[in-house]
Amino acid sequence: MATDRRRVLQGALAMATAPASVAASATAQAPRQRALMKVGTQHVPTSGPKAAAGLKLMSALGVSHICGNEPSMIPGPEWSVESLTQIRERVESYGIKLNMLPLPLSSVPLSSSPYKATLLGKSPERDREIDSLCGMIRNTGRAGIPALKYNFTVLGWIRSESTPGRGGSKYSTLQLAKAKDEGTIPDIGVMDADRKWETITYFLNRVIPVAAEYKVKMALHRLTVPFRRHIGGGASWKYLGLWKA
Repeated sequence: MATDRRRVLQGALAMATAPASVAASATAQAPRQRALMKVGTQHVPTSGPKAAAGLKLMSALGVSHICGNEPSMIPGPEWSVESLTQIRERVESYGIKLNMLPLPLSSVPLSSSPYKATLLGKSPERDREIDSLCGMIRNTGRAGIPALKYNFTVLGWIRSESTPGRGGSKYSTLQLAKAKDEGTIPDIGVMDADRKWETITYFLNRVIPVAAEYKVKMALHRLTVPFRRHIGGGASWKYLGLWKA
């Protein structure tokens, strides 16, 4: 009888201590790994009347890293160090990190861009435009914002008619068979591969040294679907504004 009680007690003790032992062993054998992905998004208002509601929603959804919106499409006080610092601090007050802002080189068509000379490679006008962009890069670095993104397309964000989605939503869509071809664009002229490479190389040679000095990473927001299109007589495979070599 004493032997049976002893066995029962030993079994109970083993059951009580096993989970802790197993857990300790598992912890020792499988150290915690660094997360490879973070939840993030872009186009979140970080200034203006909609900023508070947008940032509150992102925080509630568990989004911890964002790319905000352009403070302004032209040089001005919105791109000052003080203003950019206020934007960063506003975002951080919601427990969110402001990883990036867009330069005002956006995905709008050339006709709507304030930086036409930069995109078309027209000097000396593009030098004045790039000077203003370099000022934005400097102030972004001074404000403690680590990165800027930009588009470099003359065509804008090409899409065909939207596709109906769930709950009454509409999906951004590009179906080449249904896309409207407006032919050549007079303001652009012949935009062949050589001219395209010259415009973006000139731009990068000017802005990248400034970005490196002020520790700002530059990210090209490449547009997505490749297709063949003539622009004023030049034809190349391209990514909606950037040619594939």
